[in-house]
Amino acid sequence: MKMLIGLFSKDDYESYMVCTEIIDTLRKYGIKIQLNKTLYEKLSDMPSLLDSVIVTENPHKGADMVIIVGGDGSVLSFIREKKIYDEPILPVNTGKRGILSEVDGKNVATALEKIIEGKYHLEKLPVLKIMNIDAPPAVNEILILPVENIGKISYFRLKDEKENFICNVECDGIIIASSLGSTAYSLSAGGAVLHPQVDAYIITFINPLNRNFTSLIMPNDMKIIVELIKPTMADVFIDGKRICTVDKRIVTGKSKEKIVFVRLAKPPKSFYKRFRKRIA
Repeated sequence: MKMLIGLFSKDDYESYMVCTEIIDTLRKYGIKIQLNKTLYEKLSDMPSLLDSVIVTENPHKGADMVIIVGGDGSVLSFIREKKIYDEPILPVNTGKRGILSEVDGKNVATALEKIIEGKYHLEKLPVLKIMNIDAPPAVNEILILPVENIGKISYFRLKDEKENFICNVECDGIIIASSLGSTAYSLSAGGAVLHPQVDAYIITFINPLNRNFTSLIMPNDMKIIVELIKPTMADVFIDGKRICTVDKRIVTGKSKEKIVFVRLAKPPKSFYKRFRKRIA
């Protein structure tokens, strides 16, 4: 079978062992694997496995599919750092919950065999973008936390893309989450879960003064403006990583990029399976 796979891995022993199983399974079908020098050196004590791999700085370039081994944090980090958008990604979980993945190290060989047989589906999901600063897309969420205001209430004003006033909010911070990210930090902060077929994103308020108003659901094709009233500066985090400090306002909306996940179960069944794992 003519296929090229890009392989990334979290830096730990368990993940490396899963990588060896992935390489061993794929090479039996004559499938080529690309990996970076760091991963190649970690697996170098098994040279018989590596005779068919290609070492490259960017294993996802030109690949038909990208496999990322690790927990959710590793998956999000590799996507952000390597800009793996609009390319099929198979997350293989070696972390704790692994909400992004329906495949783990124990069933990876069986999963790969199904994929080789064509028994898989592609789930294309929207990601978010900050429009007024240079920042990577957000797969899960954009987090806005006021600077040096710990222990004090912060004041925000929300407007739509046409500068129409929506509301004022008093809270500790704001999470703007995609449908995928609605099961992550946003859910923990009290936000609703968005079904992936709902074309929307959710704005969740962290510790709002008005406990009856915890979140706001917006259509994906509408930008939102968050004005920082007091304080006027805030740190911005994308998928858990601090990106920058912004002043006065942040404009967010749907990115032109999409995230594409390889799923064995047909959506929405794959979502239900991962959702049950999240709330267990």
